[in-house]
Amino acid sequence: MSDYTLCNVQAGAPLQEKIFLKKDPASRYETLQAMKAGKFKTAENFLRARRSNLDPSKSLTENRRYETESGNFTSAHFSITQFEGVRSAKQIFDLVIFYFNNMEISVSEKLDSLVTVRENDDDSTIEGITQNCLVSRTTKTGKKMESKTIMFSSYCERDDMPAADRGYGIVASEFIDNDECYPYHPNERVRKDVSGVIEVRAFNRQDRHSASADDDIVVVMTRWVQNTLHRPAFPMEAEGWRELRHSMDTWGLSLHRTLLESLHPQS
Repeated sequence: MSDYTLCNVQAGAPLQEKIFLKKDPASRYETLQAMKAGKFKTAENFLRARRSNLDPSKSLTENRRYETESGNFTSAHFSITQFEGVRSAKQIFDLVIFYFNNMEISVSEKLDSLVTVRENDDDSTIEGITQNCLVSRTTKTGKKMESKTIMFSSYCERDDMPAADRGYGIVASEFIDNDECYPYHPNERVRKDVSGVIEVRAFNRQDRHSASADDDIVVVMTRWVQNTLHRPAFPMEAEGWRELRHSMDTWGLSLHRTLLESLHPQS
């Protein structure tokens, strides 16, 4: 059993807090603001347990996909990714936020299997809170998949910390159970629930290719995400269900590719 697998067993899954949003803008804002601090605490504790005894300077990727007893299909992804030659953790964090704020554009441009559109017009990040209401249509069978997710994001900086650990960013994502402004369409679309945590932090690492004893600074992104595709309430042929299952993780998996393209644009 790997260190990560053992940690999975010990840590379990993040505590999911049900999100119900009304139409009134003030009520929506108050509901989400009241949740934010708790989501960050839960996310940080969860990642701390997930990556215990793991070296942040070593790359790691683990995936798990399975069908539940209810017929839903779930995938879980955990990764530790290093970015070298970047200015700071804040640079990577800002790129992550930009990606999620414009995810429908990136997904549609990079993937020929999905066409994704945004349904909500209040997609800007306000005080670290972003809402994504996205609908994707598969290009082969034309099946529709919808996801409604809240992202809580924060970047913390402390001048009293060492330069490499002076700032870190955290993003906690959670699906919406019910939204009066943007309701689910269970008779037309397959629902996908997303729960996730991303942390971006800088670490010191000995430069093995340098004669200097100075440490090299590397920015590390730790990411855990769980996607659940609900078995549709309407009839669906096996091919359409397989295509949705194949496509359900692509929104998040294109993140790393987008980050690299932003950091190293072609001349």
